Amino acid sequence: MHWQTVNELLRKTLVLLMNSTEFDEFRLVGGTALSLQLGHRLSVDIDLFTDADYGSIDFKIIEDFLDANFGYVDKGFGTITGMGKSYLVGEDRENTVKLDLFYTTDPFMEPPLLIEEIRMATLDEIIAMKVDVVQRTGRKKDFYDLYDVLPRYSIKEMIALHKRRYQYSHDEALIREISKISLKPMMILILFACVVIIGILLKKTLLVQSTMNSSPTPRHSLKIKMPSKLVSLVNIKLLHSAKIFKRITFRKITKMYL
Repeated sequence: MHWQTVNELLRKTLVLLMNSTEFDEFRLVGGTALSLQLGHRLSVDIDLFTDADYGSIDFKIIEDFLDANFGYVDKGFGTITGMGKSYLVGEDRENTVKLDLFYTTDPFMEPPLLIEEIRMATLDEIIAMKVDVVQRTGRKKDFYDLYDVLPRYSIKEMIALHKRRYQYSHDEALIREISKISLKPMMILILFACVVIIGILLKKTLLVQSTMNSSPTPRHSLKIKMPSKLVSLVNIKLLHSAKIFKRITFRKITKMYL
C-alpha cells in the first residue's frame, strides 16, 4: 500500500471510515484508490462509491457519524443531486479532506480489493471508470492516470473494460476521438521533456570527455569517447528540436496506441 501518496489526515480519515459499519457498502474508487495501489502520484480526496440499491443508504445516519467523529464537517459543500453527496471533513476549517459518497450508475464488475483493511475498487474497475469519465470529456488527471497504466494495459484493453462495465453507454468512437484531442498537449510535453533530459545527459558526457582529454589520464582510468559524427548529429537535432516538435502531429505520436 503506497500510503506516501496521501497526507496523514486523509489516511486517518480513510481508515476510520473503512472500519465503520456505516460505510460497509462503500469502496474507495478514483485517483486515490489508484495512487494507493500504484504509488504514481499524490491524491488529496476520498471517493467512496456503492452499487447498493438506490435509496438504501441513509445519509442522515452517515452525517450523524461524521458529526460525532470530526471536529469540522461542511455539509453544504455539495448538495444531494440524486446520486450522492460531497462533504469536507477534518480537524478544523483549515485542515479538511473532501469526501464524496455516491451511488454508482452501473454495478461493479468485481468484488472489492481488500488491502490493510481498505476496501478498494480493482485496477480493472478503476480503469473502466476513468475511461467513462474520459467519454464525458474528462479531466487532465484522468488522462494522466490512464497514461500511467499503459505499461500494464493497452488502450484496446482499457476500452474493452469500459465496454464490459458500461454496456449501454459505451461509445468507442467517441472515446478515441476525445482521447486524441485531450492527450495531444501531454504527449508533446512528455516528448519534449525526454529531449531536454537527453540534452542534459549529453552535455554532462561531453563535459567529462573534455575534462579528461585536457588533463593527464591515469593508467587504467575510464575514458568516455563518443564518435564525432554522432555528437554533431545529436547537437543538430537538439538545436532544431523546436521545429521538429511543431511538425509532429498527435496522430503520429499515438499511432502505436490508438
